[in-house]
Amino acid sequence: MLRKICGVALCAIALSSCTSDDQRDYSEVYVPEILEIAPVERIQQLERMNFIMHEGKTPPQVSGSYKASPYYMTASNEQNWTYQSGERVEDYYYRFRDQNMSDLSIRMDVRGVDPEFENIVYDSPNEKRYMSGNGNKFSAFSIVENYYVYHERDRIDTARFRSLEVVSAEVSDEGLRNYQYAFVMLDNYGDPLNKLAQNDATRIFYDGDRMAQAHPFFEGEMADDEVGVRRKFRPLERQDIDQF
Repeated sequence: MLRKICGVALCAIALSSCTSDDQRDYSEVYVPEILEIAPVERIQQLERMNFIMHEGKTPPQVSGSYKASPYYMTASNEQNWTYQSGERVEDYYYRFRDQNMSDLSIRMDVRGVDPEFENIVYDSPNEKRYMSGNGNKFSAFSIVENYYVYHERDRIDTARFRSLEVVSAEVSDEGLRNYQYAFVMLDNYGDPLNKLAQNDATRIFYDGDRMAQAHPFFEGEMADDEVGVRRKFRPLERQDIDQF
């Protein structure tokens, strides 16, 4: 459903032969809904970009609200990036609710907020995602139809898009450890504003302190005449990026 918003293997070498990714049966570790959302080719692409997806059909219980900050992009397949590798981007707030262990679904509210001006730049409420994982590790997959909000000095523009989005983390007492987010642009609908990523562009983001802390969901609303300018943050150093 389109939502308009007010305002983001190596196989170990051994004497015995190993199984290639092409020969793997991903249906053993992902429910059918996930493979419809993210076909095997997409999953393998994300794996090649070092995005960790937690396999399995026994994900942990996840609930509550969390804040991923500072948030950095660490990988992209784009030649001309809107974001540079190691650049800090908006803070993101995630709320997990209504988890269903029968069909492995969960509802998520996602909101991206400029950390300097507190402008809402991305808002995706009530997403239904399908989960994988085991133990205290999980991933959640969804196809999102939404708008991104661009704050200019004298106006606000919105750009429609369709994307694959995946979050992965490890539930801990402190929050969600090793929080990651993958974004794949499926359709930018021609990008009439010339602001969106190209179709098939893939970006990987990590929480810079490796912990999405429990935090109240950002409940602010963006006024129609609100004006903001994107803040540029100090990039991570290359050695920091290589740690992820």
